[in-house]
Formats: sequence, structure tokens, C-alpha cells
Amino acid sequence: MTIHINHPYVSEIRFKLNRNKIEQYGSAEYRSAEDNAIQIRDKLTSLHEHVREAKAPKVATQCPHCLATTIPDANGCCEYCGSALS
Repeated sequence: MTIHINHPYVSEIRFKLNRNKIEQYGSAEYRSAEDNAIQIRDKLTSLHEHVREAKAPKVATQCPHCLATTIPDANGCCEYCGSALS
């Protein structure tokens, strides 16, 4: 499996998903390695999306409870009255 990354010192990471050479496309070993690769891809993709969301700039919004213009805190609450902004 090869993972391509955007980093100044490393552009890709390679590693094996299985111990032996897979002789036949579609075999049980092939499907197992493919399932492992898909799980790794899905986990890394969700991690990447989570990091991207965390780095997104916070936007000021109006609190529906106290009507103050506020930027949500780490819990998504109003900085003035503490009410949830969702």
C-alpha cells in the first residue's frame, strides 16, 4: 500500500498489507488485503477531514438565546451565555 502525503521531507509512505505474495486476483488473500487497505484508507480519510474541519476558520454567528454576535467556543456554545449554538 502506498500513501501519498504533502510534507516537505516525505512524499509517500509504503508498507505491506500481507506476508506472502498474492498469487491470484480475487483470492481470499487478495480480498483480505484489499479489505485491510480499504479500512486504512477510510480511517485516514476521516482523520484528514476531522483535522481540516478543526482548522477551518470560526465564523461569528448570532446566539438565538441572548442575541449576541459570538464565535462558538470549543463546545459550540455562546461565549456570553453558554447556550448551544446548533
